[in-house]
Amino acid sequence: MAAEDVAEALMRFDDPEVRRRVSDGDFTVLEDLSLSVAEQRLVSEATAVLPDGDPGKVPLEAGEVSGHALTGPQVQYWPPGTARAIEYTLGGLQAPDVQAKFVAWQGSRADEFP
Repeated sequence: MAAEDVAEALMRFDDPEVRRRVSDGDFTVLEDLSLSVAEQRLVSEATAVLPDGDPGKVPLEAGEVSGHALTGPQVQYWPPGTARAIEYTLGGLQAPDVQAKFVAWQGSRADEFP
């Protein structure tokens, strides 16, 4: 469930209060998720905000859900910490419904993630 919990944490960052608290090191807002210390660090690094068009944003190939696999290249731009967390998550998601939910979120937030 590790990748699923990281995916859920990232999706919760749409709420600025969740993002702020995690950025400040307060993981109680995510206490219902099972995050290892390494995953907490990964999620914490994903809270960094870069302005749109910042040269520090990292291009990341995103996939589409096709059956039980993520396929198809599509370039999106994310802050470096968020890109690392997304790559970790996409590499570990197994359940097709969770893949679909996360990829849909990723597609809707690409290039807009603060």
